Parts: sequence; C-alpha cells; structure tokens
Amino acid sequence: VKCIQRNRESFLSCKISLELREKLRNSYTLPYMYLIKENQERKERNLLFYTDSRSPKTEQFKLNSKATVLFFDPTSMMQLRVYGEVLVDTASKEYLKALEELTDDSRINYTTLEAPGTLASSVHIPREETKIHFALLKFQSHSFDLLHLRREGAIRIQANNAPHPQLEQLQWVTP
Repeated sequence: VKCIQRNRESFLSCKISLELREKLRNSYTLPYMYLIKENQERKERNLLFYTDSRSPKTEQFKLNSKATVLFFDPTSMMQLRVYGEVLVDTASKEYLKALEELTDDSRINYTTLEAPGTLASSVHIPREETKIHFALLKFQSHSFDLLHLRREGAIRIQANNAPHPQLEQLQWVTP
C-alpha cells in the first residue's frame, strides 16, 4: 500500500502498489482474488473475485451482501481494511468477459461434478468439461481504514469512497 503523506495531518492519496497487487494475485492465501479492477473512465475502488457458483459464500452474499476485505503488507507494515458490499454475478457482460478470459488452468477448477467442500473418495476429482460453475463476486467498496504500524507509534486514517477519484471525509483515528 502506498500513501503519499503531505504532513502528519493529511494524506493526499492512498493506493495499492503494483508490487503488492502482484503479491496478492500470486498469494496462496487469497486463491479467489484474480483481479483488482481499475476503471479507466473514473477510478473505482472495486474488487472482483472469481469463485465456484456452488460455493456456500455465493448464497451467503445473496442473503447478506456486507463484507470486509483486509490487505496486509509485512514489508511496509501497512494494513488496509476495505468495507463494502458483494454482488454475485453469473450473467452480466463483465461476467461473460471474465469467463472468456479464464485460462485452461483456471477454468478446470470450475468443472468439478461436486460443489466445493464436498468430501471426495480420491485425489482424482470427477469433472464435467461441458459445464462450468463460475461466478464473479463484485466487491463494491464504501469506506477504507488504513493502519500504518511504526516503531514510533502506529497511525490510522479512515476515508469514504466517492464518485470521483479522491476519497472523502478523511479523518485520523486512534489506532
């Protein structure tokens, strides 16, 4: 996470660095996060997660769309918590584009006969190549909480998303 600090009282901007994005994309701890979306017309602070459409989380998000995503960069000792809502998508143009762009290595994960978490009798999982169980989880961010852990004392700032590239209502809070 990169934050440009004007002075101790205010931040100019906060963003996830390209290096951290690559770490997150390749992380085994976040297997469903493949893409951090950046709309070129206006910067949207949204995330897309790929998942099996039969996964329990898809039904859970349909019942309660509120969610929090947490990022931590141990090198910079920064934690970014993003609050928002998740929309389960299995039909939009964006969904069809993501489905089309799946590599064969990724696509195979959505072709199992059984839903994720189903007990298997073998390491060889039966697949149905003609049916794909794929869903997009669209995380729409509403607010942010950035914590920077430092030896001289942690600092923390909160902000709300806005319809323009800048964050709104930035305020320092006690860590």
